[in-house]
Amino acid sequence: MTNRFPVFSPAAKIKGYGHYMDAGAIDNSGLLGNLDVYNYINRTNNTIFKGKKAVFVDIINSKTLYLKYIIDNISPNKFDKTLKDESEKDNLEVNITTALDYNKIPTYLENFFKNWEEQKNSPIIHLPIYLPHKISREDVEGFLGGTYEDQYVEQLIQILKEENDKILAITGTKETGFTSAWKYYEPTLSRHMGESSYDYMKAMIHKHEHLLTQFSEIEKMLN
Repeated sequence: MTNRFPVFSPAAKIKGYGHYMDAGAIDNSGLLGNLDVYNYINRTNNTIFKGKKAVFVDIINSKTLYLKYIIDNISPNKFDKTLKDESEKDNLEVNITTALDYNKIPTYLENFFKNWEEQKNSPIIHLPIYLPHKISREDVEGFLGGTYEDQYVEQLIQILKEENDKILAITGTKETGFTSAWKYYEPTLSRHMGESSYDYMKAMIHKHEHLLTQFSEIEKMLN
């Protein structure tokens, strides 16, 4: 899964080689490792992929990256996301925010594979599969670093409602009390694997249109 490990991981010492650390906070998608294997195979045996395309399936459970996916797919004719009033930040805050942005590498890799796939006679297919999350206006404004005037807010809220309703149609809209058992609980971390979070993921896999579309694409490639 992409981008779901802690900021600090314990370093492992390998005698004679040095210290190594889990870089899951930087990139935990496995794409870099798969790319290394792909390049190695092509260097050592260039007949395996002859006449075939290598398919890189990227499983992503990050809410931030799902939010980016939703924003990127909003038609400019439907809503112009550039009309925000950008929030002013001092230089220190900008540098710290940039340094702590875990999504830099996953976003770069996504763009890298997307551009590679779009090249003429590309040898690869990149297929991202996102775990759907409910997105709020505050989520969007926080991600884009600005706020929208009232005249645009209604448009944004309607677009987000359409996306959120796809999730609510699966999980239901009945509110659950804090002390009550939750049938579906949107996971905050991949390590939070309670029964309700498991049921949420399972329901999305079997019923959400984004995942069903991507699974259908994979099945076509296998047949």
